[in-house]
Amino acid sequence: MRNVIALVVLMMCIGVAQSQQTPANDHLRKAKQGAVEQTRAEKSPVAKVPEVAKAEAKARSDWWLVSLTGALVVVALGQAVVFFYQWRQLKETVKATRANVAALTNAERAHLSFERFEILDERNPAQRVYPTTLGDANSPIAVSVDLKNYGRTPATITTFWITPIVVETFQCIDLTRPHGAVTLAQPIAPSATDSRAKTIALDEWSDILAGRRKLVIYGHAEYRDIFGESHTSGFACVYIPPGPDHSEKFAPVCLDTHWYND
Repeated sequence: MRNVIALVVLMMCIGVAQSQQTPANDHLRKAKQGAVEQTRAEKSPVAKVPEVAKAEAKARSDWWLVSLTGALVVVALGQAVVFFYQWRQLKETVKATRANVAALTNAERAHLSFERFEILDERNPAQRVYPTTLGDANSPIAVSVDLKNYGRTPATITTFWITPIVVETFQCIDLTRPHGAVTLAQPIAPSATDSRAKTIALDEWSDILAGRRKLVIYGHAEYRDIFGESHTSGFACVYIPPGPDHSEKFAPVCLDTHWYND
């Protein structure tokens, strides 16, 4: 019996001891969990700091890259403006140089022009009142024209002709190149003159003076200057007989045609 009682008492003591030990273990476990959570909370900001720093460094590098790109764009635009300005200046310089060369060439080259239109009448006063011979084979009436070089350098005349026509009426399209015009290679010096004369029949001359017909004279010259460039000169005039003041005239006609200087 005693043994049974001792065993029961022993079991009760063990139960009381275990009930006292369990709260202590729970408290210890909770303390450990709190310490672990605190440790994690303390470690988490430390782990996040490198990531934030890395993001900030990347943002700064991107900003510098954008700034550098913008600066390069500005520099490129500035260079484009400078190149455009230089191109414009070079273009103007070339244009001015060409203009100067053309002006110098034009000032130095030969300039041939027709002048000094004149009626040559070799008859004496009696013959003028009583003409005895008609026709143009040996007519003493002629129209004369000079071709003068007004330039500073010589030229080579390649074509030179004049033609008088006696008509009642005429149009500019009637002034055609005469047959038999020959090609020349005749030099002409500065200030030199080359003359041409064409005869007019006495009966035609009488009609001209009486106003029944008109005398139209036109001519053409082609020449080459010392620079190797070809030029032309020409004229077309109608003869106006002497009036009360006894002065004769040659009035230009067909001004918009090719019978004038180039």
